[in-house]
This record gives sequence, C-alpha cells and structure tokens, in this order.
Amino acid sequence: MNLSFLSKILNALLEVQPTSAVSIVFAIIFMWFSNKTIKSIQKQNSDSLDRIIKSHNDSLEILKNLIENGKFVKK
Repeated sequence: MNLSFLSKILNALLEVQPTSAVSIVFAIIFMWFSNKTIKSIQKQNSDSLDRIIKSHNDSLEILKNLIENGKFVKK
C-alpha cells in the first residue's frame, strides 16, 4: 500500500470516526515498531547461530587434526 492511499482512508475515517482513525494510526505505528523489533531479534539469533556453527566446525577441525596426527588415542 502506498502512503497516499492510506492518507485517503485516514482522512475519510477522521471525518466519520475520529477515534477509530486515531486507533488505526496507533495500530500501524505499533505494527511498524513490532516488525522492526522482530527483524532485530532475528538478526541477533542469526548471528548467534553463526557463532555456534563456527565454534562447532572449529572443534571438529581440531579433533580431526588430533586424530590424523595420532595424538588422539582411543582407550
């Protein structure tokens, strides 16, 4: 939806139901902030997962090197 379409709807609501128009504006603002917050949390989770995967891969590489170099002996 473009801004002029939303503006026309809100202007029409203001003429008929001012309280509803204000509620809709607050709902749109709330949804916008919620969307920003969700995207921020998803980014943080993605970064954390990347760090966990890198750490796991590093551990596997160390274990592989120990086994290949004969320094890891199974008892």
